[in-house]
Amino acid sequence: MFTKYLHRDIIYGPVRSRRLGLSLGVNLWPKSHKVCSFDCIYCECGAYRASRGDDPRLLGGFVSPRQVADALQHAFDSGLTCEHITFSGSGEATLHPQFGDIVEAIRDVRDTMAPEVAITLLSNSTRVHDPAVRAAIERVDLPIMKLDAGEETLFRKLNHPAADVHFTDIIAGLKMLRRFHMQTMILDGDISNCGDAEVAAWIRQVGYLKPESVQLYTLDRPAPYKGIHKVGKERMQEIARQCERETGVQVDVFA
Repeated sequence: MFTKYLHRDIIYGPVRSRRLGLSLGVNLWPKSHKVCSFDCIYCECGAYRASRGDDPRLLGGFVSPRQVADALQHAFDSGLTCEHITFSGSGEATLHPQFGDIVEAIRDVRDTMAPEVAITLLSNSTRVHDPAVRAAIERVDLPIMKLDAGEETLFRKLNHPAADVHFTDIIAGLKMLRRFHMQTMILDGDISNCGDAEVAAWIRQVGYLKPESVQLYTLDRPAPYKGIHKVGKERMQEIARQCERETGVQVDVFA
């Protein structure tokens, strides 16, 4: 049974992550719904109309850089420890109109309280073509950018982007990043990206973009769309080996 999971606070956790270890989450969005330029068929936050973040319900409702900094300071003052401070939460962090200022606010607290902790971004890559957003991403220690498909048609089936979000813009934006890691959700079922043709198209993009590494993962919780299911570890490892062989990029499997 699918249960929608929304984050209630600005700072949450720390949680034990398959990929990041002990991670303290940063959520920039409301308690009532996600705010995202994607409406992915596997999203644990449930279905919601994808938008660029201009939903009128959000006007006046954005958390400020000061609020984020104060919440993070309070978390460290209370004795919490972590390996990563991670932008994740109930939507896409880079949609926040003050995302760059928030990155700097978090850096200031981190540098004072826990300089050994990495600041990490889990992003759907839809705003990386914006120079201001790209500059903010460059200030993140570990930017992990989503790419679930190798071409536009499958991209739209998997990620259900807002109408003005295009696959070609994402690829162009990622190509302009100086450094990033890629994350890819591998799925099977009515909508699948684990078949030979789909994998080949995705590998071509990996070879073109040359991320520092790729993180492959699959479903860990029930999804809102019932026609998909997780992919076995053996197939995930086959995809990883093929990608490494054809691109020279390191691929890590989290299954």
